[in-house]
Amino acid sequence: MQIAKACEIADTVVPVSREAGDGLVREGLCSNDRISVIYNYCDLDRIREEAQHRPDDALAEAMRSASFTFVNTGRIVEKKGQWHIIRAYQAE
Repeated sequence: MQIAKACEIADTVVPVSREAGDGLVREGLCSNDRISVIYNYCDLDRIREEAQHRPDDALAEAMRSASFTFVNTGRIVEKKGQWHIIRAYQAE
């Protein structure tokens, strides 16, 4: 189903961020009063707990010995704009 059609027939549209909802409004696909944002879930307690453990693999060792480490996760697709980060660090 196309996004426009889904937005047209939905009682409520639930994007994962305010920015995603704003994009739907800006494109005229949905009115702001029909948007209810539910953010992607993050288990902060588990993240904090896992952060206390030191990984033992080669990547972790390389990261520990580096003067600077930048980690980014996300799908490598045009709309995610990952190329901006790659290009910025390529210039370094």
